[in-house]
Amino acid sequence: MKMKIIVDTHDLYVAKTGIRTYITELIAALESIESVELSCLPNYEKVLSCYFFRRQDVKVIRAICFHIYSFLWKQVILPTLLAFRKVDVVIFPDYYAPLWKLKPLKVVVFHDAFFWQSPQDYNPTWLLYFKAAITNGLRGKSIILTVSSTSLKMIKPLYPNNRITYCLTSFSPEFRSSGVNYEIEGEYFLHVGVFEKRKNLTFLIAAYAHLLRSFDGRSPKLVLVGSHGPKKDLDDSEAIYDAIRYHQLQGQVVCTGFLEEGQVSELYKGAIAYLFPSKNEGFGIPILEAFYFGLPVIISNQEALKEIGGDAVMVAELGNIDKWSESMHQLIVNDKLRDTLRVKGKERLQLFSREAFATRMQEIFQNEMDKE
Repeated sequence: MKMKIIVDTHDLYVAKTGIRTYITELIAALESIESVELSCLPNYEKVLSCYFFRRQDVKVIRAICFHIYSFLWKQVILPTLLAFRKVDVVIFPDYYAPLWKLKPLKVVVFHDAFFWQSPQDYNPTWLLYFKAAITNGLRGKSIILTVSSTSLKMIKPLYPNNRITYCLTSFSPEFRSSGVNYEIEGEYFLHVGVFEKRKNLTFLIAAYAHLLRSFDGRSPKLVLVGSHGPKKDLDDSEAIYDAIRYHQLQGQVVCTGFLEEGQVSELYKGAIAYLFPSKNEGFGIPILEAFYFGLPVIISNQEALKEIGGDAVMVAELGNIDKWSESMHQLIVNDKLRDTLRVKGKERLQLFSREAFATRMQEIFQNEMDKE
């Protein structure tokens, strides 16, 4: 008999980057397992085609509507729908589940521990509510599933009495063409991601400015792909633009804003290297994207990034401008180093196949079902 699994796809209404990639990979992996009967609530295609919650012209109204609907969905609508379905497992990819004890096993995905590690970055009232919702959502039969061993180590002390395990996310690129390319003239370094404080992009701009001052010769541009942070407390956009002006890099640092998948893929293809100076990550999908497009990568010495990158990346100390500028310089002048990192990146990418993701997920679910 097939294991009946439902994925809560509600967060796809607004998710743009990490969680969006995770949910799409999760669904594809589960669909590949013959012993699994998969359903999505809300309907996967309808969620993807819904535009209202992503509209930019009604931000305040959109945000209010989404928060109200999210509460109703998680605590009323979804539990009611589940009451009339025979289900073995329900996966909640967005940190929290209904507070009710459900008949099926709740699998609650934690992507990181940012809410506990950096409370100053969030609205205090919202954070208090969200932490309570997370804790109460673990009532009944539940496990916490996270995306890396690094995230597991961060989360385990927060919930020592809950069952917790991890499964490395897969990366199976399916970049859809946007029909409009975004081209950069000349060589450039690349970073892709929302302009959040933890991404440490003001530091990257300072390190890049130091590179231009300290080394003669080739001077690739710095391209930052992404838009403002998802919440006011997290957004670092103004500080980033201020840093560009302060270092007088208006002609060298290019901020593209949000781009479609096809446009981003074209920028990956043309870059000289990928730069990832983040202060805190739970996984690091852009590392795998860079590997796929054959880019050498420099990361900060943040544990999750080191776990994902392994020996296929260059590691520069977090906050060390000299180390970062020197590492960038090495990638500019050392063709052999770039080629070595490209080869290692392609090899390491195999560890994150959809088949490996599906196999590990199947093992986790089966082990949990056997305990009942």
